[in-house]
Amino acid sequence: MLSACADALRVTGKLEYRRLAEGCAAFVRNKLWAGDRLLHSWKDGEAKIPAFLDDYAALGLAFLDLYEATTGAEHLEWAERLAARMLGLFWDDTNGGFFYTPADHERLILRTKPVHDGSVPSGNSLAAMLCLRLHAFTEEERYSRVAERVLRLYRASMEENPFAHAYLLAALDFYDRQPREVVVVATGGREGAADLLEPLERTYQANRVVVCYDPAAPPLKLPPFARGKPLVDSRPTAYVCHRSSCSPPASDWQGLRQLIAQP
Repeated sequence: MLSACADALRVTGKLEYRRLAEGCAAFVRNKLWAGDRLLHSWKDGEAKIPAFLDDYAALGLAFLDLYEATTGAEHLEWAERLAARMLGLFWDDTNGGFFYTPADHERLILRTKPVHDGSVPSGNSLAAMLCLRLHAFTEEERYSRVAERVLRLYRASMEENPFAHAYLLAALDFYDRQPREVVVVATGGREGAADLLEPLERTYQANRVVVCYDPAAPPLKLPPFARGKPLVDSRPTAYVCHRSSCSPPASDWQGLRQLIAQP
């Protein structure tokens, strides 16, 4: 729900979706987080059962979606917090990959590592994508290293049966092609940048991350690629970065469309 509302907010700009997304995020922070741990379920006013791998990874991705939709620094911080606990509780530093259960879980006959994607992505696929997207937003190499180890660990399985690894292959594509990083700066932030953001968000492009902010009042946490981007002639201005190289600025949709279409 959190990801869906964040996506709807980005595409439509309707504040009702922001209210729903922010409310969902607040519920996770206030009701499902206890003692620096995420809990799996909520019933009759009580949260219980320690969360599993896919809970941490999916919620981390959802907070990143909300960060892209709002540029709220707290959402990026929560994605990092969830990823940090995920790495501490589930990561197999010896062989690579993530276990489904935390290290302090009750003793099991076999501690499995879920990797096959069905109607819902597996925990390892979600975790790899979370690490890759966090690397895009923070440039912290530990995230890239962990994701690469997951991809290497399951390379043979992906080659043998790609249909069982749809989301992990999406993570591999993100890793191989590297994301296009779109920065939009405008007076008033997203509201002031509507002429650029509305057509951009309605144009599908795989492996893209978007950050929009007001350079006169930048958020507390900004990705390195988004820093120091000035307005041009006081107009909403967009920059497209890829593989550590950023484009000249564009101040209209026609120019931005050409930039994101470049190979």
